[in-house]
Amino acid sequence: MVTAYSREISLSTLFQLLRIPNKFMREHNIEVPKEIKLRNESGKLWPVQTSIWDSGYTVLNKGFSEFCRANKLVPKDQCVLTFICSKGNLCKVIQVQAVRRGPRT
Repeated sequence: MVTAYSREISLSTLFQLLRIPNKFMREHNIEVPKEIKLRNESGKLWPVQTSIWDSGYTVLNKGFSEFCRANKLVPKDQCVLTFICSKGNLCKVIQVQAVRRGPRT
């Protein structure tokens, strides 16, 4: 199963984490382990830890800021996350496509 979610990168996202609403995860029946891999457009993989917050979000945290820096993401860029799920809707890899919208210096 393949499901996509889009999120704009903010300044705080670049340095900390990316939140995905649990409502989206439930609607698409997506499960994620404690560590997943983010795959960029070139196919390179980054390990990223996940957690589920009581406030209603699945969070990509430790490792996400390194992914942003390595892929030169800036505020206002859009990330399209495509969840690549296996049997049982377990998602161990997320394909990330960057839509460059932020100003480049």
